Parts: sequence; C-alpha cells; structure tokens
Amino acid sequence: MRVEVDYLSEVLLGDHLRIRTWTEGFRRTSMVFLQEARRDPREGETDSTPVARARVVAVWIGGNGRPMRVPEEVRSGFENLEAPGL
Repeated sequence: MRVEVDYLSEVLLGDHLRIRTWTEGFRRTSMVFLQEARRDPREGETDSTPVARARVVAVWIGGNGRPMRVPEEVRSGFENLEAPGL
C-alpha cells in the first residue's frame, strides 16, 4: 500500500470532518482511491474547508502472500463511486 497526503489546513479538537472517497482506477492487482477531507464550517464561516487530500494505492494480496487480481465484485462495486464536484 502507498499513501500520499497533502495537508491543506489545520484541524482542531471538536472540528467535524467529512471524508469523501472515490476511485481513480484499477490495474490488474491494484486499485487507486482518492480522498478529500473537508472541515464543516466553523462559527462565522460559510463554506466547508478542504483540510487534506490523499491518494491511496492498494494492492490485493492472496492467501499465499502474493499479489492477486482485484476480484470482479470489488471492481464492480467501486467503479460506481464518482468523484465529488470539487
């Protein structure tokens, strides 16, 4: 697994976050997720604030400890996730 995170803004104790996840694509044995964390507006703010963006590469590992093809049911389940309007 590989995770790349860009931290964009501070988060304080008590802040509420919304995390959105969607797929960027699939390879034979791996899949790529994109994520965005947004902080709900604080008092006096009108819009949510992006606080972090991440790119996650996940590799499927079989019972033998070696990479295996991403199962079709996983592909079909995640292919329907759409990127949010950013």
